[in-house]
Amino acid sequence: MKMVRKLTAGICAAVMLSTAVPLTAFAKNEDAYKTPSGLAFDKVGDAIEEYAENNKKEYTAFSAAVVSDEEVLYSGAFGEIDREAGTPADADTCYEWGSISKTMIWVSVMQLWEQGRIDLNEDIRTYLPDKFFGHLKYDDKITMLNLMNHEGGWGENFWSIQTDDENAIVPLEQALKASEPSQNTRPGAVSSYCNWSAALAAYIVERISGEPFSDYAHKHIMEPLGMEQTAILPAHDDNEWVKAQREKVKCAAQSAPGVWKEAGGQLTYIQLYPAGAVTGTIGDMAKYAQSFVQDPCPLFEKQETLEEMLKPSSTIGDTEYPAFCHGLIPQISGDQIYYGHSGATNGFSSNLMFDPESGTAAVVMMIGSGEPATKIPELVFGEASVPEFEAKAPLTGDYSGVYFMLRGVLHGPLRMVYSALGTTPFTKDGDKYSALGIATVTPLGDGTGLLEQQGIRMLTALSEQDGEKYFSVGGMQSYHTDGWMLAGLVFLVIYIIIMLIGFLLLFIKLIQRIAKARKKYTGMGLITLSQILRPVVIALPVLCMVLLYSHQYGLTRWQGYLLCGAEIVLMLVFAATAIRSLTAIFKQDRGEAGVVKYVINFLANGFCVFAMIALELIRFWGI
Repeated sequence: MKMVRKLTAGICAAVMLSTAVPLTAFAKNEDAYKTPSGLAFDKVGDAIEEYAENNKKEYTAFSAAVVSDEEVLYSGAFGEIDREAGTPADADTCYEWGSISKTMIWVSVMQLWEQGRIDLNEDIRTYLPDKFFGHLKYDDKITMLNLMNHEGGWGENFWSIQTDDENAIVPLEQALKASEPSQNTRPGAVSSYCNWSAALAAYIVERISGEPFSDYAHKHIMEPLGMEQTAILPAHDDNEWVKAQREKVKCAAQSAPGVWKEAGGQLTYIQLYPAGAVTGTIGDMAKYAQSFVQDPCPLFEKQETLEEMLKPSSTIGDTEYPAFCHGLIPQISGDQIYYGHSGATNGFSSNLMFDPESGTAAVVMMIGSGEPATKIPELVFGEASVPEFEAKAPLTGDYSGVYFMLRGVLHGPLRMVYSALGTTPFTKDGDKYSALGIATVTPLGDGTGLLEQQGIRMLTALSEQDGEKYFSVGGMQSYHTDGWMLAGLVFLVIYIIIMLIGFLLLFIKLIQRIAKARKKYTGMGLITLSQILRPVVIALPVLCMVLLYSHQYGLTRWQGYLLCGAEIVLMLVFAATAIRSLTAIFKQDRGEAGVVKYVINFLANGFCVFAMIALELIRFWGI
């Protein structure tokens, strides 16, 4: 790109000296100094500052930078990183990258591929210790390309992947083993974004390179680019300056549109650190982004390696448009494809996007989650759009059904809560499908659809495998049908009804006790205890989600074991109550109660035992 511009400038100079119409020749070169959106390089700063001035309610603080392959076109900081103290954001403000951190993993993998030290199509077990995985559902080969395309089949974590206790941080291998999620789909079947599998790829880099991933990233990525203001370890111990700067930032979250609520330091430590813990200044992130548009790219020994990295590694449905490019996430705008990744942590969000064609890159990091993270890249690259294309074949099959999010906790005590939140009925409406009545999916060809919702249009992939149907939105968020999950929701509804009836019966018992009109019956204490404990089965996971997920995102092993033990104890109480009710029926040992009371108690407690065994103890705990 640099050579092209010098050559073009030389030609322009020659034309100006030898002809009387230099302006025409100069005008042809104007596009070389514009961003893909058509914004002139010298107007980039004005556009960003105008946005920041006119949209102050959309952020508390953010920093942004735009670079070409040759220079920094603009870099600026806006707002306050501590509103109580009135501390302004500046060039030294350190933000968390979130999932943009994953791009360092994929760069590392491509560096090793360039050196012939890793085969992207080899089974990753080749590079891992024996029996590394604890509970794979499928024996299929899992490749590095599967990890780069988020097609390893894993869901999100039930076990904790972050903590607010710095002393609880463990090495990457230990963190991976302690937080292995369930494998929900066959490898390669469908893309479903997964933090754990990305961190697994970083561990494979460790295994091949022989050095901790943090050391590898510093030595082979940050140091060559001069990124002296960036840390990657969970507690930022690899850069004390970054650690001190990060502690100055006070986070905030939107409690309502334009209303920000203080959220404190939000210092949580990401155990799977390669997948989201990189932290640093906007200047360093700009250096990193700029490396992707330089020729030669300083990240690789050969420019062909970057070119290979930017090739589609998976496509959306039957189209030629990429869902992933070796870990990078493409954005389609008209007939152009741009590359990058977005990111978010408990207290920050960010975006990185680049275009080798124009030699332009943009980065933005902000406190909380809000408009700047998406609007700044749009100023440079334009809005995302759905391209026109011809379907290769008509859609076959019926994709109606009840779908559930694949990226979720699909097993364990929290599964029903997340499943209920992510339930999406998919009904056929003429030649389209309706999702919850708020979005439509129009089949465009075999395996491809167009999702439209409130002005948003995105390509979707539709597929069927192993008796389940899938649809994926842009390769990131995927949904699937699951008979067990649907049965679980039915059981959950029935259980809630049983619980409400139990509350009603307890209230009646209280009134009877007050009125001294209570009738004594056999097993009264045990039956009353089960009525009191039934709500606990639902209350426990809800409490875990509220109390623990806000700061550690999942349970530790000991918390999980205690919860499992509590569930088993509760199940035994329900089982004992059901057995006592059954014996009372057959032995006619009922005291003053009628047989109907014992039948109802037997059915209610028996149902609870069955639901807990089928949906929890077998489906998750493996008991």
